[in-house]
Amino acid sequence: MATGAIVINQPKWKQTLTNNSKERAKLNQQRTLEQFKRPENQLLARLPNESLSFLSIRNFIILAAVAGIFFLGLLVFIKVSHSQNKLGMEISRLMNYQVQLLEENRRLKIELARLASLDDLEIVARRDLGLVSPSQGQIVIID
Repeated sequence: MATGAIVINQPKWKQTLTNNSKERAKLNQQRTLEQFKRPENQLLARLPNESLSFLSIRNFIILAAVAGIFFLGLLVFIKVSHSQNKLGMEISRLMNYQVQLLEENRRLKIELARLASLDDLEIVARRDLGLVSPSQGQIVIID
């Protein structure tokens, strides 16, 4: 034995317990460091092959086709909605025009009824057109 050194012998089970806990702490520290220092190729190597199949050309083409169909459908929907709104506005404009025409027709019927009487017709002919009653020599009777 060395002089001045005190050696305490621990039981075997305590030695293994201390060694195991030290080894576990060291392994945990190494795992943590490995996680921070791991290159991408190691990460990809650890992934299962099934997850990499999603990145294939075939799946990309399928995804692009589905996205294209979706956007094409969206464009068709917008076009139909726009056409529907345009037709609705055209119908509204034509209905307003129909109301105006019906009002003008009503007004013209009233004026026609007013002008249909002979007295009113004579007044309008004299006043607006400058017509005069015929004299005796201007009237010719034909049998």
